[in-house]
Amino acid sequence: MRCFLGCDLTPQSKIALSEWCEHFARLSASGPVKVRPANYHVTSLFLGHLTSSQLETVVTACANMIEEQRTPLHAFEIALNDIVFWQKPKIMAAIPLSVHPTLLALHKLALQVASEAKIQVKHPSSSYRPHVTLYRKVQGDQIAPPLLMPDIKFVVNQWHLFESVSTPSGVTYPIRFSWDFSPSFAHRRE
Repeated sequence: MRCFLGCDLTPQSKIALSEWCEHFARLSASGPVKVRPANYHVTSLFLGHLTSSQLETVVTACANMIEEQRTPLHAFEIALNDIVFWQKPKIMAAIPLSVHPTLLALHKLALQVASEAKIQVKHPSSSYRPHVTLYRKVQGDQIAPPLLMPDIKFVVNQWHLFESVSTPSGVTYPIRFSWDFSPSFAHRRE
């Protein structure tokens, strides 16, 4: 399984972000590939291809680490209110101007989980930039500043293990495991 840990957007925020893209994103008609709203997410850490043993370790470690947090993880709000273009991965993404501390805590937890599962991480912790990818395969000359920045807010109350699945109609990201941010820190399989 090709997997990553992260946070999902609410259905309403996915629709709002998609509508923002339709009205305010200014890209040339040819070239950029719009990400399907169903695929919008905030990655905590890309894990890559996992063996069965690594998957089991990841699931167990996530449950244990969330349960053992000295400061319980509570639901929190993410505000996507800026746009960034990254030339190397050739993506345009929505980002929060202010990163909630829980997002950073989840990234650190993900790094600990990867270490426990003996997964080599490609990007160091210092380069973590939470974002929602809106367009792929964007060239610098295909993009103009948006007429209006997004202002999409949503509450996150779960952490997920997503699988990246290639299908004939494109990539999908089904949620395979979820961990609630609640006093019981319940773990459930999707």
